[in-house]
Amino acid sequence: YLTVTPSGSAVALLDLNLDGRRVKRAGTGDSDHERLRFRAKKDGEYALSVRDLLGRSDQSYALDIRTDVAPFTVQVVNKGKLGDRYAAKPGSQVEVNLRCTRYDVDVNINVKAFGSKGEYKCKNYAFGKNNKTSVNVFVILPEDLPVNELEVLELQAWCEVDGKKYT
Repeated sequence: YLTVTPSGSAVALLDLNLDGRRVKRAGTGDSDHERLRFRAKKDGEYALSVRDLLGRSDQSYALDIRTDVAPFTVQVVNKGKLGDRYAAKPGSQVEVNLRCTRYDVDVNINVKAFGSKGEYKCKNYAFGKNNKTSVNVFVILPEDLPVNELEVLELQAWCEVDGKKYT
């Protein structure tokens, strides 16, 4: 997986080419610094071209080119007035609504939950490889949590592609 993130004053248009043919484009003007994400399915010599979308020659940019960025993003979808705050008792479960955006990946994307007592059990904790885009994860809180104290949950999404783990 290749991730190219532009920054700077230019609105960068990125084209990735293989054997003279464009295989991926990013930077269509929808956002200032749109990332190019690409999964190389065959070997070859790829060429990346960059230019200012508006054709200005005096604008600067920098590129962050990486192969270790996860080929997906997962976001919490807030429902109701409380946003991402939940009131729950020890031993109960907390429902967290998640949305997933995949970047040319067709594997299961799993979710783990962590809190003050380590890793917590979850129900419905995967985005299936059938391109499921949203899931409600149920985090089961430990019975021995203190009552009426704040518990911070950290959710971590991960997948494995071609033997490499991405988080």
